[in-house]
Amino acid sequence: MLQIFFRKKRKGVNSIESVFQSIDPNFIEHKNETLPHEGGSPLIILKNILFAKKRSNGINHITGDVHYIALGTGRHTLLTIHDVGSAFTGGMLKRTYVRLFWFWIPTLIVKRISVISNATKTDILRVCPWSKNKIRVIPNPYNTAFNGIERTTISTNPRILHIGTKKNKNLERTIDALTTLNCHLVIIGMLSDGQKELLNKSGIHYENAYDISLLQLVEEYRKCDIVSFPSSFEGFGMPIIEAQAAMRPVLAGDIPVLRDVAGKNGALFVNPMSIESIRSGFVKLIKDSSLRHALVINGKENIKRFHPSRIAAMYNEIYKTL
Repeated sequence: MLQIFFRKKRKGVNSIESVFQSIDPNFIEHKNETLPHEGGSPLIILKNILFAKKRSNGINHITGDVHYIALGTGRHTLLTIHDVGSAFTGGMLKRTYVRLFWFWIPTLIVKRISVISNATKTDILRVCPWSKNKIRVIPNPYNTAFNGIERTTISTNPRILHIGTKKNKNLERTIDALTTLNCHLVIIGMLSDGQKELLNKSGIHYENAYDISLLQLVEEYRKCDIVSFPSSFEGFGMPIIEAQAAMRPVLAGDIPVLRDVAGKNGALFVNPMSIESIRSGFVKLIKDSSLRHALVINGKENIKRFHPSRIAAMYNEIYKTL
C-alpha cells in the first residue's frame, strides 16, 4: 500500500496540504502520515527520519519540504519537490546543509522525483544534475472548492485580494502602487511591523487575515474583484489557478513560471520590480471590463490542465513504477 508523508502543518500555511487534499480521493489505496516535528535542526531531522522509517511501506511518497526523510523511506519512494529557493539563499554553511539533506542525499536515494513546474525542474538540475532521468513534471491541481461565477461589474471601490506577505510576494510594491487608487485591499498572510507601518502611512483601506481555513480562503476569492499576485519568484503560483477557478481576473508578476501556469492570456502580467507597472496593471483591470472578461474566460479554459482527476492520474502512473 502507498504511504504518503506530509510535513507537520505550519501555522498560517495551507498550500501543500490543500493541494493534496483536492486529489486525495483519486489516489490508489493509501495512508497519509504527518510528521511529528517541525524544523530543520539535526535532532528534528533524525526524529522525523526514524518516524518515517517505522511507517514506510512498499511504496512511499514524500511531499512538502521534508525531503530528508528519504533516509527513512528508502529507494521505493517518490519525492515531490515544490521549489528550490532554500538551496540558493543564506550563507555557504547554510546552503551546504540544506543542499545535503534536502536535495543531494534525497535525490540520490529515491527512485522517482516529481516537480511542480519546468522552472523547478531547471533549478533542481542546477543543484542535482544526476537526477535528470528520475524527474517528471506534475503540476499542482486546483481545488474545485474554488469554482465560482464571473463578476461582470465591479464597484467604484474594488476589492483587491493580495495573496502572501513574504518578500517574493511583493506586498510592499503593491501597497505603493495602490496608494493613488480608490480600492479596498485584503491581504492574506502574517504582516511584519514594517508592512503594517507602510499600510498605515499609505492611507489604503485594508483587511488582513492569517491562518485561515480553506473555506475562508475560498470565500475571500469569491468576495474580491481582482486577485493580486505580482510575485518576483515562485516554484508554481497556486493563486493564479485558484483565481482562474474562482473566475476572477488576476494581476501576476511577469516571470516565466507564472506565464507557464497562467496559460495564454490567462493573467495580466506586470513587471514585479516596477511600482509603476503594477499600478498601471491595476488601473487597466479596474477600468476595462472587456479585459477582465477575456482574462476570466481564458483562465477558465486554462485550468482544465490542472483538474484534480488529471493530476492524480499522473501520480498514480508514477506509483506503478516504484
